[in-house]
Amino acid sequence: MGRTEDYLNFMLWVVRSDGNVDAQQKTRLLSVMVEGMDLRKDLVARYREALALSEWSDPTDEELRGLAEGLDPLSLSNLVRDAYLMAWADGVLRDVEVNFVKRFLKVAGIPEDRLEAIDQWARQAVDINRQAFELFVR
Repeated sequence: MGRTEDYLNFMLWVVRSDGNVDAQQKTRLLSVMVEGMDLRKDLVARYREALALSEWSDPTDEELRGLAEGLDPLSLSNLVRDAYLMAWADGVLRDVEVNFVKRFLKVAGIPEDRLEAIDQWARQAVDINRQAFELFVR
């Protein structure tokens, strides 16, 4: 599996982490895949099916560690920022979604004493993006 699929899997895990994949989260993730990444139709279909499932299993620490492996700090920060934005796509950033991202960061080897600062940084990114959505809506 390549980095693109790793990224999409993480976004899928984030939106699933609260036990409910909201319609707005589905729309956002599909928009990222189709418009932002211009993915092959078979890959989009695979994720569309995954988003439609009503039951799924949480990723293991090993899967999360594999995703983090080899990510440089900038890529890791972009992944976390995007995860918060994806979690917020339904208009609510839930503790369970944030805790999932923190679990990933711990497994990735980020010291626990940095997690709160990372959370605050990511929430600021969500707020800045919320402002951008309001400014650029047509």
